[in-house]
Amino acid sequence: MIAAFPGELLRIPAAQTQIISQVVFDIRFLFFYDVAMNKTTQNRRRQFFINKPFQLRYMLYVSLPLVVVCGISFFSLYVGIWSDILNSFTDQKVQEDLITATRMVQYEEVRQNTAPNNVLSVFRSAEKLGSRQREIFKEILDKANRNISIKIALLLFFVAWGTIYISHKTAGPIYHMLRIGREWQNGNYRARIFLRKWDEAHPLAEQMNTTYTVLDERFAKIKKWAREKPPQEAIALIQKELESTQTS
Repeated sequence: MIAAFPGELLRIPAAQTQIISQVVFDIRFLFFYDVAMNKTTQNRRRQFFINKPFQLRYMLYVSLPLVVVCGISFFSLYVGIWSDILNSFTDQKVQEDLITATRMVQYEEVRQNTAPNNVLSVFRSAEKLGSRQREIFKEILDKANRNISIKIALLLFFVAWGTIYISHKTAGPIYHMLRIGREWQNGNYRARIFLRKWDEAHPLAEQMNTTYTVLDERFAKIKKWAREKPPQEAIALIQKELESTQTS
């Protein structure tokens, strides 16, 4: 309607023209956005568990070491700190710290030639005792950090070794399949994939072995016909054998 009546369009105020242009732009944007989202949704994978046993095993392989490392770390830190605190704050230990703090205050009073004041001596002893307890806490934390650092280093070493071992269960079969694939590419259809008991990808290896066993048997028949049958009969048999074969 707007394009059909240019004169009418000229009489529309500029503000309304801007609003109409914005509405048209929004409609076009929503149309293309809807088309793009529909295309993206169609190509999106909805099923995340394609091979549930395999994916659950690897989820366990990854999460279990992390849980073990975190659990042992927190447990060691908690037990280590509190055991040192309990050992450091026994009655005998506190009494020894009080005696040490009192002697330090008395030594300062003698060195400074000041008259002893019982009230001030108590506060000074408490201050020295507080400093001593802070030193004890620092020693406890330093000791706990050293212990936990050693344990975490050992755990990380075992986790790294376990990661290499677990990844080898997949990387090893892939390497073996690539090597056998090169054998097939070179025409050796007798080659087969043999995996260890605990290797991954056994179903894939079995399917590939079955496929190339069929190809091996088919090529063996074709070679036998070409070698033993008369040419015309061999050609007829080969053509019949290849009728069901689809190629590019």
